[in-house]
Amino acid sequence: MINQLQPESTIPSQIYELAVKHNVGTPLKRSNNKFAQVFTIVVAIFFLIQLGMLGYHIYGFIAFIFLSQTYPNVNSVPDNQLENYAWLKSLHDDFRQSSLQLISPLLAILNIYLPFASASRTRLYICTDGLLKVYKKQDEAIRWDEIQELYTPIGGAFRLIKEDGSNFSLPLLLTIGRNKNLMNIITEEMSHRLLPEMLARYERNETLTFGDLRLNQKGIYGAGTTVYWHQIGDITSEQTRLSLYYSPLSKSDGSLTPAQWYTWKEPAATSRPNLPLFVALVNAILDQRSTSLQESASRPQQRQELKERAEVVWRKNKKRKRLTIASVIISSIMIFALIIGLLMTQKNMQYVDGEWFTFVPDKLSTQDAFTNYNYFPHNYHVQVNATFISGNKDTCISLAVHVQNFSGYQSFDICKDGAWLYYHWDGQSKTSLQMDSGKLPTVKKSYLLGIDVTDNIIALSVDNKPVISEHDSMYETTNQLEIVVYGDNNAKEVSAALFSDFSYQPEQ
Repeated sequence: MINQLQPESTIPSQIYELAVKHNVGTPLKRSNNKFAQVFTIVVAIFFLIQLGMLGYHIYGFIAFIFLSQTYPNVNSVPDNQLENYAWLKSLHDDFRQSSLQLISPLLAILNIYLPFASASRTRLYICTDGLLKVYKKQDEAIRWDEIQELYTPIGGAFRLIKEDGSNFSLPLLLTIGRNKNLMNIITEEMSHRLLPEMLARYERNETLTFGDLRLNQKGIYGAGTTVYWHQIGDITSEQTRLSLYYSPLSKSDGSLTPAQWYTWKEPAATSRPNLPLFVALVNAILDQRSTSLQESASRPQQRQELKERAEVVWRKNKKRKRLTIASVIISSIMIFALIIGLLMTQKNMQYVDGEWFTFVPDKLSTQDAFTNYNYFPHNYHVQVNATFISGNKDTCISLAVHVQNFSGYQSFDICKDGAWLYYHWDGQSKTSLQMDSGKLPTVKKSYLLGIDVTDNIIALSVDNKPVISEHDSMYETTNQLEIVVYGDNNAKEVSAALFSDFSYQPEQ
């Protein structure tokens, strides 16, 4: 991949000098994030505005203290000072509440600003033999053949570990979006150097360890589960999360059950080094096993079919979610507010966009959350605030309960035109049955959807006002909860909704 890059003509001559100094070859491309640069300026402006507002209230608080020493009460204030006295007294009396309202957004803005500022001030260059980083007035480099480990965190920065144990950090914002190819280049260069030795160790029946993950000729171990090679169809990773498509073994006779995707999240107490390399190694072993002459002729075909099914399921269940942070300016005073929610967009009209929720006791692994265990009681209340962002009148938002391992469920849907319906979906027969429907008295942009579950009694509410109660005995247990946005398959505008204030309350 790096051989396909052509040197950019805009790279300054001093960067070439630094590349020679650090022996990383010829600079080819600068990895930058223009959005981060623009966003940093915008956030800095809001921060200064908010800071100015806080200073304004501090001034009024202190000024009134001095003024009250001259004029102990309002009766002693001259007529020409009454307006000034009332203004400062108002700032003084409201100081505690106003300062809390201003300090909280200040801290939030600062927390947002720091990673964007770090990314915008970092100049990172991809070179033929490594990476060159210039931050402020300091320059640092790492050669491809020096990289020993790669850590992919949820936030902050990626870390490359050299053979001598020193760190080379990369701002997260320089490795995502349009710069995602950087991680592919790093993984490819690491694979060229480290993968052959790993495959050799595998052939010698050694166990390779990647944090909490282990791999040998029997299979893969992680999240408290062992998966044998003949069970596996595909594997992929996203930051610290590993997703594996495999067929679990039946507890009764040990036969293979229908395959599905399982996600192995990184344990809080450990970290996973070289996770992209682990995925590359597993794929290399799976390909090797498929073409092995020692296996029966049917095995490669079975492996290919399993991999194809895995790709279809992965595309169907792919979530497109973004954490949305919106700034709002109100009247002439300009109040900065943060609105955090889950923005869900149905970009592929053939599939809905959904997000599942489940709960796992500490003593069990995350994989157990996606099995037949039921951690939800029979009685509970769940609600979520949903706001239509885009889409035509057929765009709908949905809250589902009694979800049966991503299959059957009971759903309460509200559409953009105010129509609502309640139905259940039978995951076995792939059929749905509409139980009730109606029209809300007021069509709005945002609704608070609520469902009270009491065994087989489903009570629906909107904005805390009852809609209807249904007796539906289709399902009485819950593996997951789900929120969904969907729309007309032929619509020209994508369907999108912002979900926030999700609440789940178990009841006795």
